[in-house]
Amino acid sequence: PPHRWDRGPGRGGEAAMSLPENDAIFRDLPDILDLLAISVEAGLGFEQALDVVCTNFTSQLADEFSRSLKEMELGLPGGSRC
Repeated sequence: PPHRWDRGPGRGGEAAMSLPENDAIFRDLPDILDLLAISVEAGLGFEQALDVVCTNFTSQLADEFSRSLKEMELGLPGGSRC
């Protein structure tokens, strides 16, 4: 059965990821959040901590964080897509 976060075509999520990609993101989320929290607790700023995550992980979620980091560096609004 589809997961509740998979909105798919026609349900407001035309560009929604497929289920295997969702599973990979949810599998990587705890480790990535752990490294992010450790980095912030070590005194790094949020953007620096995101950079640490992007440097140390190779995953779909790290790619999304990398894109967000680049948008923050460019000063783009949160919802923009290039």
